[in-house]
Amino acid sequence: MAASSAIGCADAGPEKPLFGPAPAELQRAESCEHLLDMLKTDAHFKMNLFIDLQKYWLSQTEEQSSSFAEPGGGGEDLATDVSQPEHSETNTQVEGVDEADIVKTDGNFLYVLHGQQLEIINAWPVSELTSQASVAIEGHPLEMFLADDHIVVYSRVDAQPVYDAAGVEPPVSNYGYGYGDSYYMPSLTKITVLGLDDGGGATVAKEHYFEGDYTSSRRIDNRVRTVIGGYGYGLALDYSPDYWGSPMGYWGSDTDKLMSAYESLRFKNLAIIAGSDLDDYLAQSFQRKDGEMVVDAPSCEGFYVPTKGSTAEGFTTIHAMDLGALDQDPVTTSVIGSTDTVYSSKDAMYVAAQGWHFMGGMTAGFGGLSGSASNTHIHKFDIATDPAVPTHVASTTIPGRIHDQFSLDEHDGVLRVAVTQDLVAANTWGATSNALYTFDAELGAIGQVDGLAPNEQIYSARFVGDRGYVVTFRQVDPLFVFDLSDPHNPTKLGELKIPGFSTYMHPIEDGKYLLTVGHDGTDQGQILEPALQIFDVTDPTKPTLVHKETLPDGWSEAESNHKAFTYYNGMLAIPFSSWNGSSAVSTLELFSIDVVDGIHKLASIDHAHLYGDVSQQQYYCGYYGHGVRRGVFIDDYIYSISSGGVVVNELADMGTVASLQLSALSSANDCYY
Repeated sequence: MAASSAIGCADAGPEKPLFGPAPAELQRAESCEHLLDMLKTDAHFKMNLFIDLQKYWLSQTEEQSSSFAEPGGGGEDLATDVSQPEHSETNTQVEGVDEADIVKTDGNFLYVLHGQQLEIINAWPVSELTSQASVAIEGHPLEMFLADDHIVVYSRVDAQPVYDAAGVEPPVSNYGYGYGDSYYMPSLTKITVLGLDDGGGATVAKEHYFEGDYTSSRRIDNRVRTVIGGYGYGLALDYSPDYWGSPMGYWGSDTDKLMSAYESLRFKNLAIIAGSDLDDYLAQSFQRKDGEMVVDAPSCEGFYVPTKGSTAEGFTTIHAMDLGALDQDPVTTSVIGSTDTVYSSKDAMYVAAQGWHFMGGMTAGFGGLSGSASNTHIHKFDIATDPAVPTHVASTTIPGRIHDQFSLDEHDGVLRVAVTQDLVAANTWGATSNALYTFDAELGAIGQVDGLAPNEQIYSARFVGDRGYVVTFRQVDPLFVFDLSDPHNPTKLGELKIPGFSTYMHPIEDGKYLLTVGHDGTDQGQILEPALQIFDVTDPTKPTLVHKETLPDGWSEAESNHKAFTYYNGMLAIPFSSWNGSSAVSTLELFSIDVVDGIHKLASIDHAHLYGDVSQQQYYCGYYGHGVRRGVFIDDYIYSISSGGVVVNELADMGTVASLQLSALSSANDCYY
């Protein structure tokens, strides 16, 4: 295992870092005893820091002059059916790395998460558009993969029935705050693997349950890797002293008693930590085998623990599953600390999370974080050397926060990251700056461009080969273009300032142009209607806006979810929602895209006729309600999908040639994706 990069080291000389605080290095557990020891050390450090900080603020209030010590001391490609018609696929960040979504197709069938069902729809030929099968999914379906002859569905399920079936007690909350040992129900994420038959049917092949929230997932051929995270695990420590004094005691003569009460609290918590065991810290997993719920034994050697006190409460687990060997259990690799963002190339998976800020928000940056009020920990896992086991390679910490998965990219073994930094200095409340960093294969910092767009923040980023593109916004929209051909010397080549901003950038014409979705704006920073734009970046020193098409006042899921952005053979399909008086309207908007002729609207495909009379609750159930969610291209047709059903239009004249109404969703819960 490679050593973590020493960003933040104060040594001079050639190894001097470019920037930043000390990283959250990962140490792999050698045994269950070693893992427990590291977890106790982490809990001990965080608890002591909390107590020390409370006493510190008390001492500051009393204007005590005594010094305060630094706190915390005490496989192969899948076969393709040649009979399948040409079709679009889920819009992904990296070619060959699939991402889960609510709609998938193989050209012959549409697979749609509909309420609490997986609907399998015969989509080809168009004249035979019918519902082939409906499979009940336990819990609330979230996303799914289609992989050859398997469907992998992620859902959130109620925890209590699983605990009851397994015969285990629910975890104890670590948010006691003086209320004692209180049980809580964590989220459970279920992975259901369905086997598909030639007739379009599906049967359950495997069922796994994991404590924690579904974060993201990736599929490369038959290998599916799922990232699950959660909060609330650990010990039920007490953070409220027994004595708070009189109303004036906090500020007055009772401060000494309160100081003593905190020391008593420290002693109490130390005893709890000393008496803890692994079951108090680790999330559990279950699987249904032959109708029985079985508890999986944790693999302690698969755990990595960061530098004590450096990460947020919680955990992150990567579950690696081989769909070609379902008789084997998933291999799990876990990191103590929560995760915000997942990026994966074909060779490596990166999990990123905001740096740890002590609970209550009182100590952002306390104890060494200088110049930025936030930082991001990034952990790299090798998924190519042994595809069955994600292996930790290195970790690093960057001053700043990333916007989304497109803020990270790996090219020729170099990781490129764009961040927004919150500055902390006198008279800089709310001040920001932006930067782009490059890292070698072991996450050693090798290059940077910083000081970009002061007091703005990143709204989108995209890396295409040796180029990087970053959009920031506060008043106008600067599009920055970077030359990354020499990762040791990343260089800003050009920028373009126009009103508005882009939230997603999609490379077209071999990366010579960018097709974006975002919002128009004024020179004063007022945000206007949604807009599609095409930027010419053939001359990176002079990026230009060549085409813009504004949409009516409304919003599109594609603004915040790239999977709703379907670009295929020079056409773009995005869902769009707006208001017509007091009525909500949702359509699939279809455009032709040409770098010379521009952006031209082809159709607005409405699904209102599929719903009929629905109650207000039904219409607004879930987050997206009955709106159109996705557009899928199959051969010369566009299929629009909503919770109401499927509508098929011929691309030649945009006439509706087929329509399929899906079963009505009966309650608000049924509409939840």
